[in-house]
Amino acid sequence: MQKIIFLFFLAAVTSLFAQEPMELVFVTTEANTEIQLPLWGTVDVSVDWGDESELEFFTTEGNYSHIYSLADTFTVQISGTLTHFGNWPCFMQSLAQINEWGELGLTDLSFACCFAENLMHVPDSIPNSVINLSFLFYCASYFNQD
Repeated sequence: MQKIIFLFFLAAVTSLFAQEPMELVFVTTEANTEIQLPLWGTVDVSVDWGDESELEFFTTEGNYSHIYSLADTFTVQISGTLTHFGNWPCFMQSLAQINEWGELGLTDLSFACCFAENLMHVPDSIPNSVINLSFLFYCASYFNQD
């Protein structure tokens, strides 16, 4: 009985501190396509690349690359702390949609969707903490801002 109570308590506490990850969908049209994640500002995140590869952890700024060996649709999840998603230059051609901005502590989305020429969907709102949207959709040719 004590074990059941402890497990229930542990699950309850864990859910209180669980943060919603940022969720991005990339569509690759050919094998060996490289994507980049522009992780800047304060960075302390884990990245699930959505292709059964190992979870990766990043604690320093940079444009982090990943290569998908197959043409397919991949859902990338970023969890942890990140204040700036975006950078110039960062080419997001394979980015098709942003499902969630997540609860990362974002304050800056400048250049986040730079050259996201296949971007078709973003959430209806941005986190209240974001104060910089400069060039958010720069050269995102299909995105019509509706």
